[in-house]
Parts: sequence; C-alpha cells; structure tokens
Amino acid sequence: AGGQGSRFMTARNAGSVIAGMTTLLHILDSSPQAIYWSYIELRARQLNIPCGSPEDMALVRLACLARVQDQKGFKALRQSWELLGLRERNTLVRHFLADGIDEHAFVCEFLPDCVAKARDNRHIGLPLLLEVLVNLIEHLQGVETKTSSEHQVKMISVNLSDMAEFIPIVQNRFIFSTCISRSKIKMEDCRWYLQMTSANWSRTHEPDSDTTTLAYGVKELLQRQKFMQEILATSRVDP
Repeated sequence: AGGQGSRFMTARNAGSVIAGMTTLLHILDSSPQAIYWSYIELRARQLNIPCGSPEDMALVRLACLARVQDQKGFKALRQSWELLGLRERNTLVRHFLADGIDEHAFVCEFLPDCVAKARDNRHIGLPLLLEVLVNLIEHLQGVETKTSSEHQVKMISVNLSDMAEFIPIVQNRFIFSTCISRSKIKMEDCRWYLQMTSANWSRTHEPDSDTTTLAYGVKELLQRQKFMQEILATSRVDP
C-alpha cells in the first residue's frame, strides 16, 4: 500500500541518484570520463570531503563503493586507508582511477558487499580487506600479463561473489590475509570469477590465535610508523 515511502530511496540516497542523473544530462556533449568524474566530484561535495588530488579522487570512489554516507563514515574509511603503506596506496589509486577506456581496468563486482561484510566481521575489518584487495589486484595484473595475447580488452569484470560469501564466516585474520594465494581465477571471455577454492573454505573455522592477534597488532603499529615516516620524508622534499 502507498504512504510508507521507499525502503531504499530515502532523502539521503536520493541525493546520489539525483547527482547521477544531473551528470547524465551531458551525455551528448561530454566524454564518458568527464561525466563519470564529475559525478565523483559531486559526491565529494555532498559528503564535504576533499577531491583535489588523484588520491583524493580514488578515496571518493572507494567511499562510493563502501556506501559511505557521512563524515563519520569517511573518517573511518580514511583511517583504514592510512594504515596502508605507500606502495599499497599507490596500487589502489591506480586501480580506482583506471577508466577501462584508455587504460586497462578491473571492475570488481560485489566489492560493496565485501566491504560491508568485512566491517561486520571483527576478525577482518576494512584495513585488512584493503590489504587483500591490493593482493588481488596484483594477482589479477599477473594473470592479465600471462593472457594478454588472448584477451585484447581494456576492461575486465571480476566477480567477487565467492569472496563476499567467504568473508562473513572466516574466523582467522591470517587465513583471510593469505586467501588470494589459495584462490583461483576462472575466465569466461571478458568476465573473470574469483574462486576461493576448498583450500580456503576448509579453513574458515580455524580460530584466531593469540600469536596471530599479536602479530597483526605489531604489523599495524609498524604500518602507522611507516606512514608517518613517509609524511615526514615528503615534507622535507616539498619546498
């Protein structure tokens, strides 16, 4: 019956849809890249977050994929991002800025589901998911290099539904952090499927040990220290 409104199309979600429709008004007089990045810029303005650098734009795109809707959500996303090293962040920036038209790009289907489920799993969290995403991107690039003669395409869709099902039930940070090494890529033309394989599924219920927890605590501290050192090194170089 009417009168109850929509479960999804709330006032907040409607802003994203209106922004998309606004940018599509220029579909006949602008390039696909210009239309897409103007939408990302509009979303940045709606969230009141910076979009002046390539890293900012990559973060805004990640925020859209992570369904961030306010400053609090973006702050948590930014904190997870800053736990990564410089190499990892550069890998993600290149990935999220690639357009699939002039540059090779991977479209990670079901990534929003992976983000949501990683947040809800106390053994994983968003920082670890980003680390695994870096591993996945590097693995996909290696596979693409080996098969480049067979697939002359700019954009490849990668189905992550199997990972999205794996994330809620894995109980060990180490198992998840190394899961890409035990996964396989199934190829069907321009669509690839990440398969977690039995080598991962059989280890979902291995509990986190004190040693694993301690090791990741130390790792996060080292990553924070490395990030601060990178900032200091950059500040010395800048005039």
